[in-house]
Parts: sequence; C-alpha cells; structure tokens
Amino acid sequence: CRRCSGTGFETETKTISINIPKGVADGMALTIVGGGNEAQDSRAMNGDLQIVVEVKEDEKFTRYGDNLVYQLNVPVLTAILGGKVPFVSLDGKNLKAKIPQGAESGERIIFTGHGLPNINSGEYGDLYAILNLVVPKKLNKKEKELLKELKKQEHFKQ
Repeated sequence: CRRCSGTGFETETKTISINIPKGVADGMALTIVGGGNEAQDSRAMNGDLQIVVEVKEDEKFTRYGDNLVYQLNVPVLTAILGGKVPFVSLDGKNLKAKIPQGAESGERIIFTGHGLPNINSGEYGDLYAILNLVVPKKLNKKEKELLKELKKQEHFKQ
C-alpha cells in the first residue's frame, strides 16, 4: 500500500506520558512493555519501548551517585567567628550549615540523607556542602580602619 510502501510498517508519532522515578541517573533506560512496534503476527506481543534518560545538570549541585555536592559561599567573618549560613537544598528544603569557628575554604559539612534517592532501595544519599570563603571586594573607610586595627592583634599577625 502507499502508506507503508510495501514494508508492512507505518510511521506514527504518538505522545505518551511516563513516570520518571526519583533518583534516575543519566543514561539509564526505562522500558515501556508493549509500547514499541506493533507485532506483525497477531499472536505475538508488541515490542517494548526503550527510553534513555538524559538528566539536565543543575547549576548549583553536582551529582556523585546518590550524593550531591554544593559549593556554599561563606562570608569570611562567619568563617572566623563561626555561625550559620542558610541555603536551599535541591528539593527546596531550607537548610542551615553550622560553620565552626576558624573554618577554611574547602572544608565540608555533611547533611546526611539530603542527597538523591537510590532508584533501587529508595534510601537517600548525602549532601556535601563545600565551604567557599567570600571576601568583600569593597570596604568603606570605617571597615578598613577596623580591619587594620584587627590586623595588629596577636592572632592576625603574619
């Protein structure tokens, strides 16, 4: 026939809805049983549809298996004195990182169970907040004076 050019197959575009499970990783294949090509023999089952997942990368979070890494900007004075720095997790939860006194860039704070769910077990990975100290680029006159005075103190001398 004209529609199949004698091949016995027709090309059809079809929109379907599928559920993507939490924790699916880039390159994983999802199978829709019977959602593929129609069987030529009426006694046979239709083929399966294979969907290969492409996960869009997030600008703030990096994935390592079920774990996530987040680069947390910490004001330099908070790192010196200690304190809390709020941020929002990948799933929208408000978290606070407790920064210990004397924290340094590159140190990590672990949020257990705030990573991604494992697609098989459902258990959540961890979120690692990596500290990035942020130093102000501009200072007013009073701030400069205070820092110069602080620089003279015992623990700030080089």
